[in-house]
Amino acid sequence: MRVVKHIIEYEKPGDTFLLIPFGDLHVGHRNCDKDKLIEIRDFILHQDALWIGMGDYANAIFPHPNEKRLDLDVIDPELYTPEKQYQFIYELFEPIKHNCLGLLTGNHDDLLRRRHYHNWVDELAYKLGVPYLDFAAFVKLVFKRGRHTVTIDIFATHGYYSGRRIGGKINRVEDLARYFDADIYLVGHVHEVAGFRNIQLRVTRSCKIVERKRIFAITGTFLRGWKITKTASYAERRLLPPNKIGIISIWICPEPGRNKQPDMHIME
Repeated sequence: MRVVKHIIEYEKPGDTFLLIPFGDLHVGHRNCDKDKLIEIRDFILHQDALWIGMGDYANAIFPHPNEKRLDLDVIDPELYTPEKQYQFIYELFEPIKHNCLGLLTGNHDDLLRRRHYHNWVDELAYKLGVPYLDFAAFVKLVFKRGRHTVTIDIFATHGYYSGRRIGGKINRVEDLARYFDADIYLVGHVHEVAGFRNIQLRVTRSCKIVERKRIFAITGTFLRGWKITKTASYAERRLLPPNKIGIISIWICPEPGRNKQPDMHIME
């Protein structure tokens, strides 16, 4: 597990910050929506948004004696090697690297590392000059205005859940709060876009009730499961449900008003 801290300065109460989890791109698969990737990259750039890489940037399935997932018909003919796939990702991320909180690795990225003895995500993070977060990480955001500071803790992981129902996927994200204390929980892997916010109450020394808002999010994908092609995709062969392409957006207001707790909102 990795732990990183980012200090973010702001000018006045009411200032807001946009956080975008950006992952499960699967660059190198024919069904990767590259136009949508560029659209979201440009959105992050123009909004000056903070973002976290959620893993599985490349589809990363290549010939190997133990590789049963390989299907040459679904490989993007323009991006048929690890070098080409991760170079495309580097060029995609380079314009927004200044606001990157770190890059997680995904199961596709990690299996490629173990089979071919090279960590392409670590190399990508190094080239971009951003933290490598491995498979799970705490990211501490410290918002500063003069001497006033507000801290938002993020627990982010690529994830591993394999159930089909959205309820089970949401439950798995919520279960993380049993073991990891954070304000925002981010999980990828399951190729869904979903999230919710809940309230946790505590009592202060002066016997006042204070609300703590927490956000739980499944962070989306850019790999279309169903598409008109000559070869059926993995999603078709497994009869997985059609999935939404896109992201989750989280708005953070560290200081909404005098004596108020930080405010957060989640949107698809």
